[in-house]
Amino acid sequence: MAIDTVCGMEVDEKKARFSTVDNGKKYYFCSKNCYEKFQNNPLKYVNKKIIKSSEKDKLNLQNKDNVQKKIELKKEDINKNLIEEERPLAEKKKIKVKDNEFVINVKDYLRAKDIEILEVLSERKRDFEARIRIDTMLGKQEFYLMAKDKKTVSDNDFAVALQKAQSKKMLAAVMATGSLNKKGKEHLEQWGNLVKYEKLKF
Repeated sequence: MAIDTVCGMEVDEKKARFSTVDNGKKYYFCSKNCYEKFQNNPLKYVNKKIIKSSEKDKLNLQNKDNVQKKIELKKEDINKNLIEEERPLAEKKKIKVKDNEFVINVKDYLRAKDIEILEVLSERKRDFEARIRIDTMLGKQEFYLMAKDKKTVSDNDFAVALQKAQSKKMLAAVMATGSLNKKGKEHLEQWGNLVKYEKLKF
């Protein structure tokens, strides 16, 4: 079987109605249309690479496989996005961004005082909240820690820390870079058995 150099179809040399010779080589055509195209511009088709039907089918299958792989990859991306959207908000909040300077200093301060961080509850630019454990004369004691980067500590800061600590059935510890104001001192004197205060020095 010969190959029609114009359209690539297989042609039976014995039954072909259209053929021609160019530079000593005989070419067969499936139709008058292909024959005329060749006659009008032989150079266009003489050097043309003929792709057999079987090769075409192979290329088509490869293209289909590539398209299918792309579709599957897109589906995987969509599924990942859906899973991410369905994750609970609390879990998303646990994904840590790079620690800021205040948080790093607080952690170093706690480490230097042999205070164990059991669980980080919140990290912000000027706030750090965690569940900590301190060695006391009566053994290890857990505290709810609220550390703040602020100039003055008020009674409101102690009240918030105490409320959060009680919801977790723990004592409260407040640490800050600033000093106590008048109301803060009064509140600490009244509730000193439930909330502790320490000025951060770094």
